[in-house]
Amino acid sequence: MKTLRASRLLALFLAACVLAVPGRAQNPAAGTTAADEVVTLGEFRVKSSPVSEYLAAESVTGTRVATRIQDLPFAVNVVTAEFIDDFNLIEYKDQFSYVSNIGPSEVQSPAYTIRGFTADAQLRNGFRRIGLIDKVNVDRIEVIKGPAASIYGAVVPGGAVNVITRRPLARPEQRVSFSTGNLATSRAQLSSTGPVGGSDRLYYRFDGAWYSREFKTKYRQNEQTTGALQLLYKISRDTSVLLEVERLQRNESANTSATIPFIVESRPIPWQPTRTYNHYVRLADRAMAFTGSNGVTYQIPSLFSFNTQGPATFTNRWVNNANLTFEHRLNGTFSLRTGANLFRRDAKRIEVGSRDQYNPITGAVQRGTARFRPTPEEGGGVQNDLLSAFTAGGVKHKVLFTVDYQQQSEHPRRWNNTSSAFPTAVQTGGLSVANPDYSFTSYYQNAALYTMDEDAHNTTDVVGLFLSERATLLEERLNLMLGLRHDRVKTRNRNYLVAPAAVQSLRSRETTYQVGANYRVLPAVTVFASTSTSFLPQPGTGFRINSAGTGVDTFGLPNETGRGYEAGLKLGLLNQRLNLTLSGFDIKRTDVVQASVSINIGTTAQTITPINTESARGIDLDFNYVLTEEFQIFGAYGYNNAEVRDSDFSRWLIGARLRRAPQHNGGIAFKYEFKHGALRGFFCNAGFKYYGDSQANPGSGQAVRPADVTAARPFLNLKLPSGLLPFPQFPEGASLTSIPYTVTLPSGRERVLNDAYHAFDAGLGYKWKQGRFSHRVQANASNLTDERFTYGSSAAGDPLMYSMTYELRF
Repeated sequence: MKTLRASRLLALFLAACVLAVPGRAQNPAAGTTAADEVVTLGEFRVKSSPVSEYLAAESVTGTRVATRIQDLPFAVNVVTAEFIDDFNLIEYKDQFSYVSNIGPSEVQSPAYTIRGFTADAQLRNGFRRIGLIDKVNVDRIEVIKGPAASIYGAVVPGGAVNVITRRPLARPEQRVSFSTGNLATSRAQLSSTGPVGGSDRLYYRFDGAWYSREFKTKYRQNEQTTGALQLLYKISRDTSVLLEVERLQRNESANTSATIPFIVESRPIPWQPTRTYNHYVRLADRAMAFTGSNGVTYQIPSLFSFNTQGPATFTNRWVNNANLTFEHRLNGTFSLRTGANLFRRDAKRIEVGSRDQYNPITGAVQRGTARFRPTPEEGGGVQNDLLSAFTAGGVKHKVLFTVDYQQQSEHPRRWNNTSSAFPTAVQTGGLSVANPDYSFTSYYQNAALYTMDEDAHNTTDVVGLFLSERATLLEERLNLMLGLRHDRVKTRNRNYLVAPAAVQSLRSRETTYQVGANYRVLPAVTVFASTSTSFLPQPGTGFRINSAGTGVDTFGLPNETGRGYEAGLKLGLLNQRLNLTLSGFDIKRTDVVQASVSINIGTTAQTITPINTESARGIDLDFNYVLTEEFQIFGAYGYNNAEVRDSDFSRWLIGARLRRAPQHNGGIAFKYEFKHGALRGFFCNAGFKYYGDSQANPGSGQAVRPADVTAARPFLNLKLPSGLLPFPQFPEGASLTSIPYTVTLPSGRERVLNDAYHAFDAGLGYKWKQGRFSHRVQANASNLTDERFTYGSSAAGDPLMYSMTYELRF
């Protein structure tokens, strides 16, 4: 991988500091403000000036138009670019550290959990985005929590994240910055904006970034490059056209499986003691003495930084994106915004799958499966928003009518080799931890060794109509919101593994709603309540037992649906310097498709697709307190009981916690900036964040088929951890010599958690001006105490990370 040497970045940093020394410290120039942006329709763009650079007063995500956050009947959080820069939060997973009930994921889509539910997509300027994000052109990240996010169409019921990018400015501005840190971390970024050739109608913006780092895990490296260009043409005061094009590419070496193996041992199945299974004990994330069920004590090495993949594996991703937006004010009442989006995305992986079990007897992880996985995707959409704002009978109305369309197409393929690609020792004994042999013949080296086991083409088309009304009355103390959305969904799934290709189409309709009220009890105290529903198409096909019970039928996967309730209060005390939102929520998610399970129907092995119901109940608390113009404190606390409510096949999962979802998370941080006196220009920040323990990956359990049960190998109908019986039609404790159907049982994996962890962040910097040049230097550190922790599906967290950054703006 090509890297820019850290020494070169450090030299540039020191040279810039030396050149800038003669400048006098003073308050730096104000950052970009709403007044600097080229705005045509303020109704669709946040324009109010907050009392703090970390605090947003308005949001466009909650209703698709600019609205005061205090007036919304649900919780909305905003992460500003200033906060991201001050804490130097480069990775998407770290940018929500101080937001309640949002958790990180090890998936680099990027993915995240919101109110307990995992989402692998976000919005970018209101359009669905599956792909990469870079902070270089991010203005703010807005989080709308709960199913109310369905105003954008297909979402998980936990909510949605909308990344809002910077816009061209009416005045010229250039920004250049360099960073360097430990683990060979290097970053350079450039932004340039302003009018084109002195024009008062045509404006541009360019943002570019390059970022690279290594990891404690041997061989693992990341490199990401970003380029984005915008052209905005102001046709008249009331009309404009904006074109945006963007490309991001991320190359990851030895990073295709970033999770820590589990310690496993062979034990009798509690429900069938005559047979054994691989029981999951715990994560091998630290060195320990482990006494197995055989009475032997084993010394387990720490696999926290062990690479199960090796240097020949990689994941290369890229995304191309283009947006075209037309805005026009028709008259004093009506405004129109029309947007179009196109994207193409690809991910190519060379990996070794299923290396997630460490055997203490052999001292090795499994051989695994050598694999090649390309997953190209493409799609786009069109959005038309017509807003009417008027007053009638003393009531202020904002009526929004939206017509939109989106398409997403994916072509997942997969080639596997389960044995012959590996050296003989690895084939027979697995990958030794003490002396790993990572060599294998990859698909690129000899495709003939590989067998294709997936070749699909799935397309989803969604056409939606959305109508919403917001009414403000009682001297602007009461805000009522009603939204109704109707979507028509068409999925087309093609399986090319069979000839001729198996094609299955499914058409469905979904109607979702948002109803809420917001009442200002006192000038600084508002109470709110809302209820809403959501849906999410699931491309692909599943398998279920047919009505006769003799085999399986193929079926198009149903749309996920969600329903939620939320109530709370919002405070804007001390002249809006103390802002707090407290909300309670109750969400149910139905028709959640799980990984396919192999069963026996009679003597024939079949595959079925389990369907679960999930729920989440909890509270969000988020606050920001600007004590003085120099000092502010902010933070969050989230409690969430997210669990499997029901399962049509895996009864042992009922009551189990949802993957990656801690019950508790929170944090508190501050920023102090000297704006007067001898220390003017200096600033510092620090924070403490906490994540409770979380479910890593419960897996699909251990299957027991009818052929596995005989008089010599009976099945004991004992209670599952959920308190339910595997076969409720038989008495508890019954010894069964035959069973009517396949059942899955827990393997211990559902009890393996990521331990709770905490981390400290800190930063120190100095700003000054020298003529028309504004300079900024800062040092940042995260995980100051170098705590070892895991997150997501047992991924290794970052150690102590530190960096130095220099920025020049003019």
